[in-house]
Amino acid sequence: MEPTNSNSTNTPQYFSATPENNPEKKPRFSRKTLVILAVALIVVIVGVVIASSGSNKDQENQKSADNVYYDRPGIDRANLTEAIGDPAPLISKPGASPVSYKGTKVIQACNLITLEEIRKQGLQIYPNSLTAFERTYFDGQSQGKLDTFSTSLGSMGDSNSCEYPIGQKTRGSVSIDVYQPTYNQPSAIEYELGRYQARGTISGLARYERTIDETTSYLLRDGNSALLIDFRHVSKEAAAKLLATIAANYKSEKASPAGPIQFAYDSPVFRKSYLNGCSIIKASDVKQLFGTDVKPLVTEQVATATGVIYYAAGQDPTRYSRIDHACKRNAVSNGFSNRKVLTAETTSFTSEEAAKLEMASGRRLDSNVRTMSATIGDDVYFSDTTGNNPEMVIRKGRFVINLSMYDQTKLRMSAEQTIQLLTPIARSVVERVKD
Repeated sequence: MEPTNSNSTNTPQYFSATPENNPEKKPRFSRKTLVILAVALIVVIVGVVIASSGSNKDQENQKSADNVYYDRPGIDRANLTEAIGDPAPLISKPGASPVSYKGTKVIQACNLITLEEIRKQGLQIYPNSLTAFERTYFDGQSQGKLDTFSTSLGSMGDSNSCEYPIGQKTRGSVSIDVYQPTYNQPSAIEYELGRYQARGTISGLARYERTIDETTSYLLRDGNSALLIDFRHVSKEAAAKLLATIAANYKSEKASPAGPIQFAYDSPVFRKSYLNGCSIIKASDVKQLFGTDVKPLVTEQVATATGVIYYAAGQDPTRYSRIDHACKRNAVSNGFSNRKVLTAETTSFTSEEAAKLEMASGRRLDSNVRTMSATIGDDVYFSDTTGNNPEMVIRKGRFVINLSMYDQTKLRMSAEQTIQLLTPIARSVVERVKD
């Protein structure tokens, strides 16, 4: 039976692609998790039954005029929710020019193992339409300070890192953190080694290993630089091959560093471009907004699957494809009491109609919605759904952008004050949106 809601024709029907709450995963940056929970409650009230694959309905979906579902070999649609359109469209592309920090070219964590190299080992990237894949990387827009400590690799999440979600039924991961002397104290490597056992070398790098529960971790040392690699729910055979690939790629990247790889989608159900949030918020926006230096790292969350949503309650509602992305940039802080963050969450549709419906739905489901007098994009409103980081929701063509700020030193700003601060940033953001 299809999800329905008799109370509104503008309530979106979609589901979290994650079947369980996983405390190890970082939450979605802002509003959309709250919206999904609200929708899920509506769905439970009206008694939704999610159809499984193998039925006539699945075949109809595959051939439907909506054209939002696409099946991939080796991925059982019976284990997917209706929110997943194409479960494996994400691909990686080479980065541009290398990025330097404090005079040293950065070895980007995600450059050391690609989606394609993981798939070659028979591992599946976990299908999630709500941005389960996260990386933090240097993009060259700032040379701001990063705190380092003598007994801690990485500080307050400030790590050159990459984490790929693995599996479909059993959640696993492949994660890499890269530490170079310009943003890490060598003594922190020595401290970390006390937790590991020496296991020879690999590609000329000293190799150390430890296993805790279902996670096997490796520390590969290269003088005052180091790699931390975690494999969770990955077979020994696949982990050994991936470790060898990472070590070999590190040697190549060290010899000739490349820019951070980029992520794109290759799918028959989404043939248009998607809006990368990191392309529309800049380090200069953070400096303008908070009046402080900006950290050199940017964090993005990427959907590993195309999403499916519909807004009407009819017997055969129109389904729309969507791609979600999130990006945040931080001002320089001590990480304890003065954090300042600018976040852009984007939803890309294949049609302007769907984006308009998303805005209408947000106005209904968000709390304390305010109509703005300023003209920004094609449509805009403001809400405090997310509490301490209320957001401006903007539509530009077929894209919807949720723009928010968080200032730990000014948690009691009024809506009017926040709108005043975000408005010039929002106008700059909209000008950068290209289709």
